[in-house]
Amino acid sequence: AQVVANAEGESDRFSQIAVEYEKAPAVTRERMYLETLESILRSSTKVLVDTKSGNNNLLYLPLDQLMQRRQSTERVETSPGVTTVAPPSSSTSRSRERETR
Repeated sequence: AQVVANAEGESDRFSQIAVEYEKAPAVTRERMYLETLESILRSSTKVLVDTKSGNNNLLYLPLDQLMQRRQSTERVETSPGVTTVAPPSSSTSRSRERETR
């Protein structure tokens, strides 16, 4: 019964999208594209930035690696169960300077 209910729900959603597509094909295509990208990229920790300067450069920010590196330099284990926060290293300060430029 649950499989049938899911199939009917998907069929109804498709019918609704088909009606909207007939009204405005370009808008519906764009919306579906953006929704698909959002669902795919929701779990991504990487950021690509288009510079729009016409030189075809794409800026890549590995946020997951930057966050891991930052956490490993800021946390120092003193004894089991006790964690203290160390001051940021000079490499972290340099990366922050680059980010603000």
